[in-house]
Amino acid sequence: MKKYIFAIVCLLSSMTGFAQDALTIENSGIKAGETGILKVILTNTEKTYINCQFDFTLPAGLDVQRTSSGAVSKKNTCALTDRTINEEDEWEFNYTLAEPSKGLFRVTMYNDGNFPFMGNSGDAIMTLKLTASSEFAGGAGKVSAIVVTDVERNSINMSDAAFTVSNTTGIKDVNADGAVKGTYKYVGKDGNLVIKTAAGQEFNAVGGRTK
Repeated sequence: MKKYIFAIVCLLSSMTGFAQDALTIENSGIKAGETGILKVILTNTEKTYINCQFDFTLPAGLDVQRTSSGAVSKKNTCALTDRTINEEDEWEFNYTLAEPSKGLFRVTMYNDGNFPFMGNSGDAIMTLKLTASSEFAGGAGKVSAIVVTDVERNSINMSDAAFTVSNTTGIKDVNADGAVKGTYKYVGKDGNLVIKTAAGQEFNAVGGRTK
């Protein structure tokens, strides 16, 4: 009996080493006031999938690309990768981007022939171009409501996944020599970091006011 239990424990322990299929957004960094790219990753070591749908939220200060009227722009936000195009370039996936509620975004990826995602498990199936506000400080986002369809046309729910997007400078809300909190920038003055306030004053990160 003890040998039997030990064998089951060993089997369960070995199973934990297998990667579970998942759809995630890769952790990344975007500089405040600029645009950056996030990768949507599909890990599919267990099954082959032919379409997917997922929702995502973003940290405060990040947003998708929008039209002049404020609507989401799938053309300027989303880009397909080579995992959605076959070797002969005969077909590729279609996709939609919607905003069902403010700050909640939904992506659907599909193709008319029910062809599978190509390429290597763990590679990106889509990229998202985002804009960070000047006050972006980094934070956490979430991928949720993930539904994929396998080649047998079974709908499968995947687990939610959190991701982080950092402010790539690593500096936020700096006070220099009593200055008000302001923006910051790198300049070529002896390689020093100079912080420029909203009022136009400039301060060395070390050493105080420059002008």
